[in-house]
Amino acid sequence: MSGAELVERLTGLVKLQADIIREQAAALEQARAVAELGGMIEEADRERRELTGEN
Repeated sequence: MSGAELVERLTGLVKLQADIIREQAAALEQARAVAELGGMIEEADRERRELTGEN
């Protein structure tokens, strides 16, 4: 393998790793949003129960 080929393949690897990191960051953001939504749903449920007199 020539030096140029090695550099080309390493560059491709670095780009692939960057794509993986971007996708992981997006997945983590989605997980954070789901957790936040879950908290909002629980808060709304508590408020509804309090307003309707449910325990």
